[in-house]
Amino acid sequence: MSGRPPANRMMLAAFKARSVGAKKGHSLLKKKRDALKARFQQMLREIVDTKKEVGRGMRDAVYSIAKMSWAAGDVSSQVLVARRSHATSAESSLP
Repeated sequence: MSGRPPANRMMLAAFKARSVGAKKGHSLLKKKRDALKARFQQMLREIVDTKKEVGRGMRDAVYSIAKMSWAAGDVSSQVLVARRSHATSAESSLP
């Protein structure tokens, strides 16, 4: 015998059944792949939108700081003094 399966109707039916199962499995895997790709694209879209929103917020914050600096001058020393006074008042209120 040459190692080939016998050519009869039973073997033909078995090969057809395996072929149908393989095709169904392949189509299910393709559907799963497409669903995962769509979900990944949605996640990427959300990440990009969030990054753009953060960028707009940062731009607005920098503009506000620049406007405040222009209007009030250098206030960093005043901020540090105010911070120190709040820290010392918090320490003195502890029992």
